[in-house]
Amino acid sequence: IIRRNDYLNKARLEAFTDAIIAIVLTVLVLDLPRPQTPSVRALFAEWQSIYVYIITFTLLISIWLNHHDLFVQVKKIDRVVFWANSFWLLCQSFIPFMASWITKFPHSKWPAVFYILTGFVWMLAYQLLVAAVRRLNPHIHRMSSPALSVVFGGFLVVLTVALINPDVGLFLIPVHAFASVILATKRKWHLRKYF
Repeated sequence: IIRRNDYLNKARLEAFTDAIIAIVLTVLVLDLPRPQTPSVRALFAEWQSIYVYIITFTLLISIWLNHHDLFVQVKKIDRVVFWANSFWLLCQSFIPFMASWITKFPHSKWPAVFYILTGFVWMLAYQLLVAAVRRLNPHIHRMSSPALSVVFGGFLVVLTVALINPDVGLFLIPVHAFASVILATKRKWHLRKYF
C-alpha cells in the first residue's frame, strides 16, 4: 500500500532526467573526431562519424520527447518509477560510449552490434518505465502488443543485418527508429487515416 507521503515530486524527476539527457548529448558531441586538415575533404572523410552522431542525437531527442509526452500525463510517481527512470537513464548513458566505438571502427561488426544491442536494452528499459508509471497512472496508454512486436522484431532484423554487414545495419537504424516513432505516435495523434 502506498501512502500519500510515499509519492515523489514529479517536477524534480523531470528536471533530473533533463539534466542527465543534456549531459549525454554533450558527451556525444565532444567525442566527434576532428578533421586532421582544414580542407573540406578532411571533413567529409569523417562522414560516417557525423552520420552516427546525427542518428544518435536524433534518437536521443526523439526518446526525450516520448519521455516528455509520457510525463505530461503522469499525476503520481513513487520510488519504483524513480528507479525505473534511473535504469532507463543508465542505459541511455551508454549510447555515447557505443557511438564513440563505432566512430573509431566504422566498418567493424562488433561496435555496430553492441550499439544496436544498447538501443534494444534502452527500449526495454523504457517499456519498464512505462509499466512502472502505469501502476500509479492507469489512464496512460501504452503501445499495443502488435506494435511492440514490430518494434522489437525490427531490432532483431537490424541486429542480424549488422552481424552480416555492419554498414547496412547502421543504415537501417534510422529507418527502424522512424518506423518505431510512427508506431508509438499513431494512436496518440490519430494518424491512422494518414498511414
